[in-house]
Parts: sequence; structure tokens; C-alpha cells
Amino acid sequence: MTDRQGAPSSTDDTLACCPFRVGDALLLCPAENIEAVTMWEPPLALPRVPAHVLGLVTYDQRALAILDLGLFLGLSEGTGYTRTLVVTAGDYRVGVPVDLALGVVEVATADRRPPSGALTGPLAQYLTSEVTLDGDLAGLLDLERLLEAARA
Repeated sequence: MTDRQGAPSSTDDTLACCPFRVGDALLLCPAENIEAVTMWEPPLALPRVPAHVLGLVTYDQRALAILDLGLFLGLSEGTGYTRTLVVTAGDYRVGVPVDLALGVVEVATADRRPPSGALTGPLAQYLTSEVTLDGDLAGLLDLERLLEAARA
């Protein structure tokens, strides 16, 4: 099934997801939470913020905070970014820099399984499920919970 713009959309049996890489981790975000994918641009640094808040960029004529999941979750050193995912969840709208954005895939409900513990460290507590994509283990993020924790 596709939405009016031709992108896959979720049904009761599938979830449209955007896979992306941060460091060596393959992560999934529900497509409904992705507002845009933009080219990476270094943000304007802010004083007195946690290291994982890289700063601000202008997006849609407003300031957009850039949240480095690699630093927050201990997945990478914060280098190699090529794109920024503009994500929304709950009351949050942030930019998430990624090494690689891999389009949109349909994930069948039957293919999703509870986190096995194979994806470890701080990341594990923000996963709702795991799937195998092209032979790689991918973690489906609980984006609202993750953004709430990163804000604190």
C-alpha cells in the first residue's frame, strides 16, 4: 500500500519504516515519524547543553535542535554524517544526524520480534522490537521515549 505521494504506508499487517545507520547500528524509525530527510549541515553550537545536543540549524524557517543519537546511545563518535532525519514524536521535533538513510521499507508484523538483547548498551532500552533486514539485525526505536530521555 502507498500513500498519495507514492511512499509505502502502514497497514494492520505492516509498518512502514525508515532504516538508517548511526555508526555500526542499523535502526528503524516508523515512517510516520519522519517529516523530512535533508543533507547534513553542521549546526550552530549552543552553550551549556549536553554533548549529544549538537546545536541548531534552520529548518522550515525555524530553529531545529540537532540530537546526536550516536553520542547519546554510545553508538559512534559523531562523525561521518551525510543526512539529517527531521523526526517528530509526541511534542518533539528534532533533527537526527545519520551516516546513511536507506529509504522506506515495509516491515511485516509477523517479522517483528521482541528485543533479544543482541543490540546492547543504552540503545536496548529504547527498542520496541527487532527485525532482520537484508541479513542485518535492525532495532525499531521507541522514538517518543528516546526523545524524552535525551531531553532530560
